[in-house]
Amino acid sequence: MKKMETEIVVIAAGPAGLSAAVEAAENGADVIVLEKASTVGGAANMGMGPLGNGCSASNSFQYV
Repeated sequence: MKKMETEIVVIAAGPAGLSAAVEAAENGADVIVLEKASTVGGAANMGMGPLGNGCSASNSFQYV
């Protein structure tokens, strides 16, 4: 496993995560975005509402 150092880690590449990552990077921060899916965009990309991707709120901790 490769060790990486960064100032900010954004977990999930949905609209909010990507917006936060871009804003931080534009302001000079070193940013890494982590996403469990093979595509970015979260539920917005898949045409689903919150947690419509099969991930229940009670089990979300396992992805962090």
